[in-house]
Amino acid sequence: FNSGTLSNTGTLNNSGILANSGTLTGTGTFTQTAGSTVNSGNFSQSALNINGGTFTQTSTGTTNISGNTINAGTVTLNGNTFTTNTFTNRGNLNINSGATLVATTAFTQTAGSTVLNGGTIDPPAFTISGGTFGGTGKVVGNLNLSNAILNVGAGTLNVAGSFSQAGGGINFTTGSILNVTNGYTVNGSKILFDFTNPHSTTFYINSFITGSSGTLTNDTFQFEIGNGPIQNLTYIASKGELTLAVPEPETNSLLMAGLGMVGFMVWRKRKTNMVNKSV
Repeated sequence: FNSGTLSNTGTLNNSGILANSGTLTGTGTFTQTAGSTVNSGNFSQSALNINGGTFTQTSTGTTNISGNTINAGTVTLNGNTFTTNTFTNRGNLNINSGATLVATTAFTQTAGSTVLNGGTIDPPAFTISGGTFGGTGKVVGNLNLSNAILNVGAGTLNVAGSFSQAGGGINFTTGSILNVTNGYTVNGSKILFDFTNPHSTTFYINSFITGSSGTLTNDTFQFEIGNGPIQNLTYIASKGELTLAVPEPETNSLLMAGLGMVGFMVWRKRKTNMVNKSV
């Protein structure tokens, strides 16, 4: 559909290929079950259901959904603005540099993934209860995660609001910064630092979470180099310091006992061999 205006007042279903560079407008629902939709023009509907396939907005496209958007497929925004009342994600959502997703009421995710590659997501509040969320870019609003994973990319993820996480996990990599404007609370989460080439095994949480103060409660901290073994970290809250955990005395005792047993078995084998040779 290359030019002009296509209007619908009911439900418009797509399971093939739809490429729009004109104006596609309607007061009904656009539903996609498979295939692909590429919007390079103006796309307006009362509701948008991506039940499968892909929906792509190019750098010249704009999308306006007066009602609700539900994504169970793959939505990729490569530029410009995508505006909707609410956005519910249980598929894959990619917001690339130059693109902005505006949800005027709320953004909800129950599964799937949301990845910011330099883009912006702007609802007044988030509820992330499953899947993964993160990347690098800008989050406008209060970001709330529960039993989900926050992946902070190699760059800065800016949260222009507050940040809270219960359960789930937070993954940092080399160069990751989570910059939060209005404070943060993290409770009962697994926080992993996965580095490619660390300069030290002692570092500080405020090098990774910046912008405001917050609390970390009942969390576990782990450290990994590439695909190497995951090691536990000790967090000293008064200093905000993370260091490689020192093994418990019981662990050292078991280790020494194990080494002693191995040494005894080697000695016994050697003595047996010497006896056999003498015979």
